[in-house]
Amino acid sequence: MNFDLKFYLSRFMRRFHYFILVAVATAAIGITVAYTLPPVYRAEATLLVESPQIPDALAASTVQSSVPEILRIIQQRLNTRANLLDMSRRLGIHEADLGLSPDQIVDDVRARLWIELPSGGKNPSPFVSVSFLAPTAELSAEVTNDIVTQILQESVALRTAASGQTLDYFDQEVARLSEDLARQSERILQFKLQNKDALPDSLDYRRARQGSQQERL
Repeated sequence: MNFDLKFYLSRFMRRFHYFILVAVATAAIGITVAYTLPPVYRAEATLLVESPQIPDALAASTVQSSVPEILRIIQQRLNTRANLLDMSRRLGIHEADLGLSPDQIVDDVRARLWIELPSGGKNPSPFVSVSFLAPTAELSAEVTNDIVTQILQESVALRTAASGQTLDYFDQEVARLSEDLARQSERILQFKLQNKDALPDSLDYRRARQGSQQERL
């Protein structure tokens, strides 16, 4: 079967006006939709995440959560129903949509909020990206800054709680080791009293007494 290029080209040229009509109609629809849709602004912020400064080898029982786990906890707290409703009320996110129910407000905020957390692994990325979609640039920036502030506050609260637990752990260890040291010191003292004539601690004293007695003799 031979491919006749001239034949297919002639057929395409006879129907070329249909292609032009479809292309023009598609472009007109796209331009119309682009101009009729409301504008959407997206503000984005990037945070540098610091790992806990408490070494695992020093207090392993108090350092159990990695950075991704801590950030997932913060994300869950931010996405709670109460927090999203409070944020919408404080920042006026839905002040123009008075007919929305609380469930619709929560779903809308979650759909417009975006938080990219570092992935797990041995070397997770130390950056967290936060963004929010809004009809105005001012509202988008305000909500994004508020979310960043909440993340920082939650991070400080969790780090403070971890530090407090570590301090309590060290206090307990100091008290336990002090008690063990006192018991061992008491046992050593009792042993010395019971074996005061056989221990090498009194050898010099007994030799001096022996020499003195020999001189007197």
